[in-house]
Amino acid sequence: MACNNVESILFDCGDKTIGGIDAVYLTDRDNIVTETPNTTAWTMSLSASTTLETVEFRKNSGSYTEDYTRDNAGAVIYNKTITIPLHGRDAGKSRKINILGEGQRRLAIIVKMNSGEYVYFEDMQLETVADGSGAAKAEGSKYTITFQGEAENLSYFMDEADVLALI
Repeated sequence: MACNNVESILFDCGDKTIGGIDAVYLTDRDNIVTETPNTTAWTMSLSASTTLETVEFRKNSGSYTEDYTRDNAGAVIYNKTITIPLHGRDAGKSRKINILGEGQRRLAIIVKMNSGEYVYFEDMQLETVADGSGAAKAEGSKYTITFQGEAENLSYFMDEADVLALI
């Protein structure tokens, strides 16, 4: 027997169908003091001296995916991936990327989508750092960082006012 009643999903004519991500904000998962889910949005509070850090990247280059998997025993997992290219390699970026990955750090990440919606990924880790320098000057250099996580649910949406209070 199913746990919840099936609900209608109506056609969306609005701008929420716009793809791409506009911004990424993150902090250590341990900095989250409270989390409050409800039917429309997720709220959280951070420890007193904590703010969210910003990862800036070029327009139309970052993305995220959430893939549903279920095994025959009924276990359900959503595999979540956030991919961000950071153009221009330098010592400062290398140091900051190393810090993001040290000790299998658990991260709380908020993604601002181009539609203006905010999505909260509650338990992510830096999984890969890729790329380098192109062969020619015109090919440039970059890092592509990938965060991954697993959860029993899709990521939660947050109200803009709640996110802005955390930044």
